[in-house]
Amino acid sequence: MSGLYSNPGHVFTGVPQGSVLGMTLFLLYINDLPLSLTHSTADMCAEDSTLSAYNYNVHDLLDSLSDDLVNVNTWCSKNIMALNISKSKFMLISTETNIHHLTQSCPYIQFQDTNIAVTSSEKLLGVTVDNTLSWDIQVEKCLEKVQYLFVFAILYKTIIICR
Repeated sequence: MSGLYSNPGHVFTGVPQGSVLGMTLFLLYINDLPLSLTHSTADMCAEDSTLSAYNYNVHDLLDSLSDDLVNVNTWCSKNIMALNISKSKFMLISTETNIHHLTQSCPYIQFQDTNIAVTSSEKLLGVTVDNTLSWDIQVEKCLEKVQYLFVFAILYKTIIICR
């Protein structure tokens, strides 16, 4: 800013923040993460990753995801990265009739002496997904935004007319 520069420094691992190629280099850096998975698939977008797996037996499903969490953690260690378990969440997806039964049995995934937070809905790439794959929450959030914009437009129009 204003002709001022910070002192140059060496980057030994990772990607320099704010660099033009930063995101591309980061994606190349983590590109082999899905190869470490044995039971699930990874959906990756920038620095966010989602593991997905399916099984009719919920206990087998939890075991599979737990195994792959260990695999991801091992991959992270080998690549000088850290898995932020406090930002990790777990969601079971099923029909409306089954989800109530599944959530009553309180399934959880434990990783490094921490239970991963269970959620009934989560925002993924700007779309809110719930545990029954219903669009209700997403539609509600969109309506709230439209109502806010509508009120803002009316107030803005009123202020302009009053001047």
